[in-house]
Amino acid sequence: MTKIGPNERCPCGSGRKYKKCCGDPRTADRYTRDERTSAFVRLNEYIDVFATDDEGRADLEFWGQFAGRADELPPERAELFDDVEQLWFAFDYRGADGRSAVERFLAGAQLGDGERAFLAAAARSSMRIYEVVDASPGASLILRDAIEGGTLTVNERQASRAIGRGDYLAARIVPRGPSGGPEIEAGLLHIAPAVKEPLMARLRSERARYLDEHRGGDLTAFYKRLPAMFHEVWVGTMLG
Repeated sequence: MTKIGPNERCPCGSGRKYKKCCGDPRTADRYTRDERTSAFVRLNEYIDVFATDDEGRADLEFWGQFAGRADELPPERAELFDDVEQLWFAFDYRGADGRSAVERFLAGAQLGDGERAFLAAAARSSMRIYEVVDASPGASLILRDAIEGGTLTVNERQASRAIGRGDYLAARIVPRGPSGGPEIEAGLLHIAPAVKEPLMARLRSERARYLDEHRGGDLTAFYKRLPAMFHEVWVGTMLG
């Protein structure tokens, strides 16, 4: 086999240098938008057949004291929270065996490399609260983690046109989307002023309690619980 130099054209036909394409050690993390879509379709098919019991229990947990009151929300809010709940169940919620739906699916499914890369990246992600530091309409957002600190730039076309500096949002970000950089997954929620203060207060309180109970623990597990907590505060503000 002929060795390919890092600065030679990649044999895949992309036109890029090998070191910037298939020779990039991060290649295994890459996926296309089509692969993302097909992975979602296959995961949802799996959930519909093999995870309906867990899905029912998760729905009751997600809605809590407001179970059965979804029709009291404005339709656009109900639709947004449906996206949030679906992602939370697929990637965060732990079933009776201690695994998430996506973990069980990945263990046995025959998937393409890109499909598997997307699902693995989404499984590692968690919803967080961000403040918008700056926005380039139609291109990107610079976000600051409102609790943990640190900033990052995400490639985002639609939300960057509607969200401005100083706004707060709840989002799940994958570090390497189809664009090659950080991207926001489905379920982006703009945090209204009426929700911001009670949400931030609850989040800081729950975070402190979690650290007291899990000395030296990984905060990822805490943030995996955020969508349900966020939903409870938001819906409680609207319906309470």
